[in-house]
Amino acid sequence: MLKFVHLLTAATLIMVGSVVAESPVPIEKVATVADLELEVAGQIETLEKLLGEEAKFEDNEKAIHQAIGVLACMGQAIAEHPGNKETKVQGPQLRDAALSYAEEESFQSATKALGVLKQAQAGECKTESKVEHAWDELIEMYPLMEEMNTRNAKLVRVMKRPRGKPDEPVHATTLAVLAIAMLADTSPVFDDADIPKWQGWSNEYRENMMKVADAVRAKDGTTARQWFDKANIACDQCHAEIRD
Repeated sequence: MLKFVHLLTAATLIMVGSVVAESPVPIEKVATVADLELEVAGQIETLEKLLGEEAKFEDNEKAIHQAIGVLACMGQAIAEHPGNKETKVQGPQLRDAALSYAEEESFQSATKALGVLKQAQAGECKTESKVEHAWDELIEMYPLMEEMNTRNAKLVRVMKRPRGKPDEPVHATTLAVLAIAMLADTSPVFDDADIPKWQGWSNEYRENMMKVADAVRAKDGTTARQWFDKANIACDQCHAEIRD
């Protein structure tokens, strides 16, 4: 089940100025609507492959959980994006469809969620969903970290020779969006005194990944790599002091 922040932690977040219910930074500064659309399409395609055979569900369960969590984050990002009228994707409905899988993690619930996800992608959901949703309830920390590892490997390949393709910076913008969820979810932090450190590293990671995306768009692999390395220094510091 998705984690809920303890009341004491929530109070601490308020005191240090973090906003959990919505993104602490304007989504349009983190990713374009086109970036988010491409990520949604890619994750839905991944889910379709992972759910191709029921017999392989258990083997694919971690990857399914990972894709579902990313889609929940993309849905919330689209929901909050001021340019969301430019896309057919229904962000709130996409988010809720992804979160519905967490209620009963089975092949049946996953295939049902996939059907609704595809409807939301096409703008065909008839249900109403609220725009507001807490960022710390979208994806669990383990699949979030696994997605970061997966995207890091893909980004390394892109940065070696960026070609200017629309999907190339999406690896970085997706990581920047996931960093918002990481910022909000302080459940891995056992000592409340360390929450500002966690938030600082999360912000630093997000900001550097946004710069990676900009450099990749400009086909400047060298600069992209410099910002990429700085982003991962924040990760290393966090693991050294908190996660490990």
